[in-house]
Amino acid sequence: MRESGHIRFVGRSMRVLVRMAMASITFAIIGDLPEVMGAPLSLSIVRDDGADAQSGRPILLRIGDGQLSDPLELWYLEAYCRSDSTDADWVQHTVIPHRCEVLEHSATEPRIRLRDVLADGLIVEHEITTTEDEVRFTLEAHNPTGRRSEAHWAQPCLRIGDFCGRGLKQTADGQAYVSQCFVFVDHQLNMLPTQPWATNARYEPGQVWCPFHVPREDVNPRPLSVIVPSSGLIGCFSKDQRLICATAWEPYQELFQGVIRCIHADLRLGGLAPGKRLRVQGKIYVVPNDVEKLLQRYRIDFPEHQPLDTTGTIQTAAGTGTPDVCGQPFGVEPGPDGMIYICEVENHRVMKLDPRSGRLAAVAGSGMQGYRGDGGHALQAELNEPYEVRFDRDGNMYFVEMRNHVVRRVEQQSNVIATVAGTGSAGYSGDGGPATSAQLSMPHSIVIDDDNVLYIADIGNHRIRRVDLTTGRIETLAGTGETEMPLDGQIAKGSPILGPRALFLDGRTLWIALREGHSVWKMDLDRGRLWHVAGTGQRGYSGDGGPAGQAQFDGPKGIALDPFGNIVIVDTENQVLRRIAARTGIIQTIAGGGPTTRGYGGDDGPAIHAQLDRPHGVGIDPQGRIFVGDTNNHRVRVIDATR
Repeated sequence: MRESGHIRFVGRSMRVLVRMAMASITFAIIGDLPEVMGAPLSLSIVRDDGADAQSGRPILLRIGDGQLSDPLELWYLEAYCRSDSTDADWVQHTVIPHRCEVLEHSATEPRIRLRDVLADGLIVEHEITTTEDEVRFTLEAHNPTGRRSEAHWAQPCLRIGDFCGRGLKQTADGQAYVSQCFVFVDHQLNMLPTQPWATNARYEPGQVWCPFHVPREDVNPRPLSVIVPSSGLIGCFSKDQRLICATAWEPYQELFQGVIRCIHADLRLGGLAPGKRLRVQGKIYVVPNDVEKLLQRYRIDFPEHQPLDTTGTIQTAAGTGTPDVCGQPFGVEPGPDGMIYICEVENHRVMKLDPRSGRLAAVAGSGMQGYRGDGGHALQAELNEPYEVRFDRDGNMYFVEMRNHVVRRVEQQSNVIATVAGTGSAGYSGDGGPATSAQLSMPHSIVIDDDNVLYIADIGNHRIRRVDLTTGRIETLAGTGETEMPLDGQIAKGSPILGPRALFLDGRTLWIALREGHSVWKMDLDRGRLWHVAGTGQRGYSGDGGPAGQAQFDGPKGIALDPFGNIVIVDTENQVLRRIAARTGIIQTIAGGGPTTRGYGGDDGPAIHAQLDRPHGVGIDPQGRIFVGDTNNHRVRVIDATR
């Protein structure tokens, strides 16, 4: 590395300079254009003189009256990183090489467009714009390859320089940890200490602050704080206390006070599946020292980070209260066609609901109880208590029949039905062979991933089974048959799992509600580990307003994630739906009045005051509306989207 004033050159790196002085904040690109390999972009803050004095290159972006006398620098996408990151082998193991291209820039427009192409094929396009007191980042990540991306997170590292001043304690290279740095805990500003260990630039416990929904093994290789931040905003005060510099991203991975005088709000990519896209947004604020005004802007810019609303309105979406119309609805799932698909246990059929007209139509099952019809039209088949319905990437419909001990598929084009797992008789057998020759025992729930793999909650065997739908081979993913609880962080294979009742899949995370275990767990499918999410394991109804891990459930039988990543749980025997905030891990009841209010009532009013009667399955549409099978009321209820 060599330096020239405020301009930094690292190998063949391209630098985007953002300079902030008494006049304004400006951007300029320094380095080899239009393409560089591997190194991050650097955004530095210097005097606005119309061009960079040392390079002669034009200023590209400008933001207002910054009134800063000391430079700031953003290492804009310092690194794209793999999961299981390690500081011991940062370059070889953690960082994924990438190429950066400048797509568009102008000396007159406050806008730059960039494209990063990662070594694994992931493409990330960036648009950077400015206003008078902020920098806006809009990213679109796209995986055009046939394999899942290795990129789980990325680092836009904000280097503060002397913005906060320097203490007496410094690292060997003259740098130190950022002083006057803050995050928010319980919605209150919390100053991060500049510890004595900062003099040696060492990583110590409590440095990284991670939101609830991010896998702990995925984060930066720095020790984690046990405290979950209540917002995704991290910032610091200027040394004269006149200004605040703060940053936030969505989705975000973690916040931390870093070495070499930097602060991080690292963004999360999550390992995109083939063909998938992800939109990411970020902000840097440089504003007067008014924390409440900054928070007001942040709340508008990042509504996903805000506390959840529990005032949604409930209505009946289907059913009249008699079993002939909607007989004991269990599984409820939004389909790829915008319809809501419903498993009617009492009527032994799968229905679809048009949420606009309220019309119901059968899609599988003749209404006769039995196990017949494979190879024919799905409407002529006999079913026996279908519990849950899902769709694969091609639009084929799958459902699990608890009393037939099978999973069946309805082909999207022909409507032909076939068994894909189970023999029709209860038992446990068949691992390593064809799934259609294997025995299941009262399977309750299924999910299908983007790799065409089926997961089955084989509750009677206290196991989760896995079927490769391409080869037809079945195996046990978790569970031993023992009626014991798993251990947090334990390898799933060979670990007991008590009563896996409901499954939900989000990327490579399998969410599991344990009926007999009165708790919620998740499995990292790439690493094969089980992690505790919610519930003490003791039967009861408590914990609202606190950490989900300290709450009590009573036989949870449904689970889903909303568009914001919040976890919705059907707490069946407590007659309620509960929601866990993705960022904070705080649990709240969002529908139903509790175990003593079993019944039917409350339509067109707040869902929290409604009555439910043994609700089971839950499905959430892309708009965030929550559909629940209100089983003993023979209705499907819908709760308006809230945050």
